[in-house]
Amino acid sequence: MKKNKHIKKAFLIVVFSVFSSSLFAQYDVPTKEFGFRIVGLNSLDLVFKKERRPEKIIRYRLTSANISGNSLINKKSYLFNVGFAVGFERRKNLMNDTYFFQGWEPRLAFNLNVNDARTVGQIIPSIGYIIGFAHNFSDKFCMNLEIIPQISSIINTAKIAGVKNFNFEAKFKGSGIGVGIYYRIS
Repeated sequence: MKKNKHIKKAFLIVVFSVFSSSLFAQYDVPTKEFGFRIVGLNSLDLVFKKERRPEKIIRYRLTSANISGNSLINKKSYLFNVGFAVGFERRKNLMNDTYFFQGWEPRLAFNLNVNDARTVGQIIPSIGYIIGFAHNFSDKFCMNLEIIPQISSIINTAKIAGVKNFNFEAKFKGSGIGVGIYYRIS
């Protein structure tokens, strides 16, 4: 009976050791990436990515940000806009340092334009689907090509010379091919 008890203890210790060592061996510190996404010559987005689980990434993208003001001979004009997107990437390794990624990316943008004659506000919700390929050039740097086709709507409210106006528009839009350059932080 004592012998059986010792065998059970030894078996449990071995199973626990094997299970815990394999569990810790598979766990890597989640990586974080920070970089830029460029589409054309006039679109630059800031992107921060964080690995939630292996091959699953959450990304935060500042799509637009602008504040401007103008005053010229008693005419004043102010403009503010900001856009933000949260994406969910799933990665699939193709070769050693190259992978395919895809996932959903909801986005929300706000625009406000105020001048002496009118006030125009816009709310632009959209949903896009990220499709792309990336290559790791080193442990710290990677580059990707991606496209984000999206469905969006634009809700306009305006007050022009005291008259209120409301407009709604829905559209499908394919973004150009974006080039992303990222620095990996681990």
